[in-house]
Amino acid sequence: FGDRDSPDLAPERRDVPLGAGTSQDVAAALEGLADGPLSNLVPTLPQSVHVRHVFIDASGTVTVDFSPEILSGLSGGGLSRELLAIRSMARTLEVNFETLKKFQLLVDGQPVPTLAGHVDTSKPLVLSEWD
Repeated sequence: FGDRDSPDLAPERRDVPLGAGTSQDVAAALEGLADGPLSNLVPTLPQSVHVRHVFIDASGTVTVDFSPEILSGLSGGGLSRELLAIRSMARTLEVNFETLKKFQLLVDGQPVPTLAGHVDTSKPLVLSEWD
């Protein structure tokens, strides 16, 4: 989540029930991020966002298909908001799922060139580059 006193991210511990496998766990972690913080931190994703599907390939690339609310909820938010959203998703994945290396965003099953007009999301993002 976002830190109210700086442009950085701040962690918030969550107990997310484990699913039947890593794909379900990734979906639960990202849905938890979209649910917003439990403390005084700043939400990084629109609350209306839902994870539609998660696929993980053998190379460690996770493809996450989001509902279209991720685009409408971030539009007009500027570069800072888009960066915070992407960084929060990347950090959530990298910290909690060691085998994941890259993150591909889809919206309604299709790659999107950008979430809010600033960052290229048409190709998988390397998680370690979003610290």
